[in-house]
Amino acid sequence: LIQVLLPIAGIALGLATPPLYVARRAARRAATIERQLVEFCDLMASMLESGFGYLQALATTSVQLGGPLAEELRTLLDVVRIGGDVDEALESLSRRRGSADFEMISTAIQIQRRSGGNLAEVLRNVAQLVRERHELRGEIAALTSQARLSASFLVAFPFLLAVGLGVLMPHTYGLLVTAVAGRVMLSVAIVMDAIGFFVIRRALKLEV
Repeated sequence: LIQVLLPIAGIALGLATPPLYVARRAARRAATIERQLVEFCDLMASMLESGFGYLQALATTSVQLGGPLAEELRTLLDVVRIGGDVDEALESLSRRRGSADFEMISTAIQIQRRSGGNLAEVLRNVAQLVRERHELRGEIAALTSQARLSASFLVAFPFLLAVGLGVLMPHTYGLLVTAVAGRVMLSVAIVMDAIGFFVIRRALKLEV
């Protein structure tokens, strides 16, 4: 059983690792940008209150901010420098990021620029709202951490149990791999295990 399970596990690990690594890096980058949004609004508001123009404030903020959000802002400014419309570039950036918080900031900036008024004050108000949303997300993550850990344990436990029993009683539990009925039962168990995991994760995913 071990001779059969180890190659299968190796193939599965080799196939799953690259996309999981890329997804994890992308999620980490997105989370970093989300954390930078409040600082972005505060810096922009400070620049505007100091007398900077909108594009000047964006350029200065992209230098002072750093991190992945600064890279996104520099891309936006590059589009504007070659003749692109700043509002369209901002809207394109908002769609690319797929962030509700960034979309809210982008919409507020575009509306305020077209209708006039104190953009710095609007940005400070939006920053406060985003800050409160981040705090609420943190509270929800803390309250659901035990359930998320339980979901991970429920997924891992059957596989660990199967490996352990395969080592202790290979002639009996080896039938799960060698016999047709055993492979069907094993496949159904894996599918049901995956469905249970995604149902639990879905139930714990709360939109803020």
